[in-house]
Amino acid sequence: MADSIDRAIVEGRVYPSASDILPGGTAAAALPDWSLLRLSPGLLALTGWESAEALIQASGGALYDLFCPEDRPCILAALESLLASAGRIKAEYRLLRRSLPPLWVTLCAGLVDTEALGVHLECFLLDLSDLRRAEAELSERCQTLTEQARREAMTGLLNKDAFRLDVRTYLSAAGPEETYALLVTDLDDFKRFNDRYGHTFGDQVLLAFAAILSRSFGPGALCGRYGGDEFVVFLPGTAPRTAEEALHVLYRNLKCRRKGDPMFQCSVGAACGKGPAEYSRLFDRADAALYRAKRAGKNRFQMDRGGL
Repeated sequence: MADSIDRAIVEGRVYPSASDILPGGTAAAALPDWSLLRLSPGLLALTGWESAEALIQASGGALYDLFCPEDRPCILAALESLLASAGRIKAEYRLLRRSLPPLWVTLCAGLVDTEALGVHLECFLLDLSDLRRAEAELSERCQTLTEQARREAMTGLLNKDAFRLDVRTYLSAAGPEETYALLVTDLDDFKRFNDRYGHTFGDQVLLAFAAILSRSFGPGALCGRYGGDEFVVFLPGTAPRTAEEALHVLYRNLKCRRKGDPMFQCSVGAACGKGPAEYSRLFDRADAALYRAKRAGKNRFQMDRGGL
């Protein structure tokens, strides 16, 4: 053990290497007994010891002594395999810590030949809690970006592509008795808002309508902006009567505006279906019903029940 301490000190326990500024910790071990040659400040921080001498005194002086006794047979087997193949180790083990519970770390190790130390083992240990935290943050960020890419920038509703994908997925997996409704709606005479009051006011109308749609159909509905002043809503698991009741709620909400909302009206075409279906056909039926509502005087809805 004294030799290990002396070698750790002589070889530089404060090791002026780029590896010492990496997250986690590094160590070097001699062959064939795996006695420690060098410990980085990062590794000392992971274990809670203030000096290489103290850590080696407490552990026993070999690389595998830094880990829980239950893990040491696996580590020794991995080291022997590495020695035979001159390959690499990458595995998860429990690192012993001073006055703290063991810490799960990833151990990456390989054989290196340097002028100073000859052929020896270089190790890198990364705190798995840091890694998992980083992975969780990355996953959350990816989910956020993915969801942002699915949303229409101004209203926050699903964009056209995301809406079509979600509805197509639902329709392809629908059971034979599963009912649903697709609504296509646009604002009546929307162009006059932009022409008379400007596009900023027109945007306020679109935002107010998007909020009313979300409020009227609830969290189970898929609401999207198809483009311009055209919006779409998909109601999964909804029978024709329930879809009609939901449309009455929409028109009540249009009449009972929130304070400050601009006044506007809309027309809606609804297509009801049951079982697996093609999205394009369902949409065309709803779109045709919308034009019937427009021809009938606007500010109303028309339903295509599809024989239901």
